[in-house]
Amino acid sequence: MRKINLSILLGLVIVMAVAASAGAFTLITNRCTSAYQLTGAAAVLSGSDTSAVKKQSGPGILVTKYAKNLRSNIEENTTVNAVPGDTIEFRVTWSNAGEATADTINLNDYVPTVFAYVVGSETFTSATYCNTPVITYTSVDSRVLFVVRNASGTDTGPAASGEIKFRVRVN
Repeated sequence: MRKINLSILLGLVIVMAVAASAGAFTLITNRCTSAYQLTGAAAVLSGSDTSAVKKQSGPGILVTKYAKNLRSNIEENTTVNAVPGDTIEFRVTWSNAGEATADTINLNDYVPTVFAYVVGSETFTSATYCNTPVITYTSVDSRVLFVVRNASGTDTGPAASGEIKFRVRVN
């Protein structure tokens, strides 16, 4: 009697970088093959299958903040001049430039004590490719908190983005 070993190949991993429109990702393919053997006969390959895992980069949240003096109507993302009594409107734009969807994005904006927060001025003016955002102000720590969930990354199509605004008065 001639002995032939049963051969099963499990876990062959093939890693390759694939170019995508928003960057590169890693596709990991896992292949499983099977063979059977009857007594006295050679092993016979009977089937195989593969599955793949697409390894993405994580979310990448980009944030840009602007200040606009409503008296002078000047807006900049660097420095705006103001005198006591002026109202400043802060505008924050954000986007998910990473491949993966962000489950939750928290933007925390702490208001310095030199400003008096204008209660009820917090708004989101746009939010795309994500769930409806929530924006609140808490006076305990003088913080504007913006929370958005399921902010799409670039891998699934257009990336999530949005804009929030709130106002303060200069003391």
